[in-house]
Amino acid sequence: MTKEALAKVVDKLPDEFDLGELMESLIVMAKIENGGHQLKVANGVPLEEVVNKIKSWSV
Repeated sequence: MTKEALAKVVDKLPDEFDLGELMESLIVMAKIENGGHQLKVANGVPLEEVVNKIKSWSV
């Protein structure tokens, strides 16, 4: 994560927030960045596999 990305996260928070809100926002941002990186290096799950897995959740 870059300082610029961190600043964007902080800018989106309300004027008053608790540490938990900040941590939650940072965790979400980190997961999104990690997912993007995994896709770039071809470690993602193929769409067809995701669709089949979701279908298996249905009764």
